[in-house]
Amino acid sequence: MNLLMRLFRHRNGIWYAEISRQKRVSLKTRDRAQAQALYRKLKKAVLDGRLAALQGRLPDKNLADFAEEYLEFSRKTQARSTWQNNRTALGHLLTVLGARARLAQIDRRTLEIFLADLPVSIISRNTYLRHLKAAFARAVAWGYLRSNPGQGLKQIKDHRHLPRYLEREDIQRLLAAETDPRYARLWRFLVLTGCRRSEALQLQARDIDWPRQVIHVRRTKARREKLLPITSALAELLRDLPQVGRLWPWQPDAASHRFAKIARRAGLAHVRLHDLRHTFASHLAMAGVALQTIQALLGHEDIKATQIYAHLSESHLREAAGKLKI
Repeated sequence: MNLLMRLFRHRNGIWYAEISRQKRVSLKTRDRAQAQALYRKLKKAVLDGRLAALQGRLPDKNLADFAEEYLEFSRKTQARSTWQNNRTALGHLLTVLGARARLAQIDRRTLEIFLADLPVSIISRNTYLRHLKAAFARAVAWGYLRSNPGQGLKQIKDHRHLPRYLEREDIQRLLAAETDPRYARLWRFLVLTGCRRSEALQLQARDIDWPRQVIHVRRTKARREKLLPITSALAELLRDLPQVGRLWPWQPDAASHRFAKIARRAGLAHVRLHDLRHTFASHLAMAGVALQTIQALLGHEDIKATQIYAHLSESHLREAAGKLKI
């Protein structure tokens, strides 16, 4: 079968595969050899799907083989955190359904039962759902499925979840419990900037733009760049960091384990590392900063993600208004 596919490089440097005149797929790499390897796999997947379609059937793909193929694709084209979440979600599904489960036999009911029986939090369940839907969408694109079995499944709303943040006294207790000054500077940096763990640990000395008084965060969760203003407190902290190379030498998991240990030592065992980001945003909201400004500083694409701090802003405003005596 002659496929009208081609591999080409966009002017932004990213390689793309054109499957048809109406459909192009970003390979999310600037490396020619990596792009060619991904293109060959994609072309084979498309060809297998079209041959099967001509014969009126789907490729006989089992879940284990698809998971291996998809995770390799994810590892090469997506952020490490995304690949890790894909691996966890598919790993749970493989454990429940078995490696020999036929991909084409997984339907919506199967996924609904699988998710309902998972002994995890609502947040984790929603995370697995998002990543499984993305995986099955790729299976449809590769011709392994006619439709996405996760299509139409909604995330569970958790009305009880509100951002957990540290009071100023808690922050002081946490920093006092930390014996390593390098880690102490990382905790302070996260409180002063609201950066995610992964965003902070990827920063290098060259990302600090002293003339413009900003820090360039090159790759956020939304795969975009954002700028952080350098305040006087932050400037003092930055001067104690390495002037060449990475600002912090640790992997994300190592930082999380260290934080959990120090939080327990400080009597804050319920606090997670990500709560330092909530602390930054919560104190801004209580200081009366507009949600749109907080959204920009956090790097949220959607204002809805920032609105979890709205109740703090409103309570602060009510408190201020209540001081008026006429």
